[in-house]
This record gives sequence, structure tokens and C-alpha cells, in this order.
Amino acid sequence: MTGNDRSWIEETLSQHRRLTPAVVGLLQSILDRSSIQYLSVSGRTKETTSTEEKIRRKKYTQPEQQLTDLSGIRVITFLETQVKEISSIIRATFDVDDKNSFDRAYSATIEWAIARRTLSALSGPTERVFLNTKHLVN
Repeated sequence: MTGNDRSWIEETLSQHRRLTPAVVGLLQSILDRSSIQYLSVSGRTKETTSTEEKIRRKKYTQPEQQLTDLSGIRVITFLETQVKEISSIIRATFDVDDKNSFDRAYSATIEWAIARRTLSALSGPTERVFLNTKHLVN
């Protein structure tokens, strides 16, 4: 990994550290206004070492385009039906990257969406946010 790669990673992760709490707050606000109850909305930004490790492990040649999980936002719901409602809200609010998004079901209902950042005032236009809506099964 070159010095340029490390510089890009640090700069990009710094932007995501500012972006992640903004998206968490935005989703909480939207869900509150929609009167959809949820257990929690949380977020995280990938660490530098795990970002570098993923680039090496996946042999990414264009990490700026290939990394899709630098920020992650998780919404945990009370009811399975709320997953679809919240996923619809996410799709209405964000420009969802369907090519890199998918639904997964196993002992809990989970929908994953990769949203291209629409909050361009926070940083550049190319980063993506990983959105995860999950229903916990008792």
C-alpha cells in the first residue's frame, strides 16, 4: 500500500467520521416524524487498519470505487413488518446503489442497502453509506 493510498484512506475515513453521526441523526429524525417505532439507530465508521486489510484481502485496485462499507448505519426494529417500512423510507431518502445492495433473511429479517451519499455538504460526492435495517427475533 502506497503513501497515497494511506492518505486517501485517512482523508476519506475522516469525512466518514463526520458523516456517520449526521446520517444516524437524519434517520432518527425521519423515523420519528414517520411515527415508526424502532429499537435503535446506530452507526460506525471503519477503522484504518481494517480498511487497509480489506483492500489487501480483496485485492482492490480501485478502492475509491470498490469499498462500499466505510460507514455503516444500523436500524433495529421491534417488528419484522417495520423492516420493509424503514427500507422504503431509506430508498425514498437516499440514492440507493442497488448493484451493491441486497436483502438477506436468516433467523431475523435484514435488509442491506448501499446508499450513495446525498449529504454532499459534509464531504465529497463519491462515498457510500452502508445501511442495515434489522428485526431482532426473540
